Amino acid sequence: MEKWAGVRVTAVDPDPDYLGIEVHVSSRRYSGTAFVYSVGDLERLASGICGFPSSASDARWVELGTKEEHIAGGYCSLRFSCIDGAGHIFLAVSIKEDRGHSDIHTSAEFGFNIEGAARIDEFVKALQSVIKERSGEAILDGIPEGFIDYVTTISEEGDLTNG
Repeated sequence: MEKWAGVRVTAVDPDPDYLGIEVHVSSRRYSGTAFVYSVGDLERLASGICGFPSSASDARWVELGTKEEHIAGGYCSLRFSCIDGAGHIFLAVSIKEDRGHSDIHTSAEFGFNIEGAARIDEFVKALQSVIKERSGEAILDGIPEGFIDYVTTISEEGDLTNG
């Protein structure tokens, strides 16, 4: 069974005041899902990564939802970084589920590689469709295992290193 890596954003609650979205991210080994009450979050994501990468040093960071514990909904941070001159992309993810009335805090931080700019462009188009229709899903697939030979790590400061 092949494990999937990527980001899936699904419209699940088209309320007149917000768009409830489910954000699911997976790196094959780790995964997480958060429900986000979106008021402009998808628009910020689509515009924030449109045209990425514009250079070999380009990096973009977009947050969906809120980190605040006493506000309903989850949180997801997506940091897109171009990691070499060939345009390979690394996506660093931080995701946190809404605790609700539980004392258990569910979160994950991990990353994975994205094939290139064409995948980002397709994802932006799919996000724009979800925004317009207030339904559907947008998927950004990660790279199949073994496609890139080096390891990318995230430092405590959020910097990327290749090895």
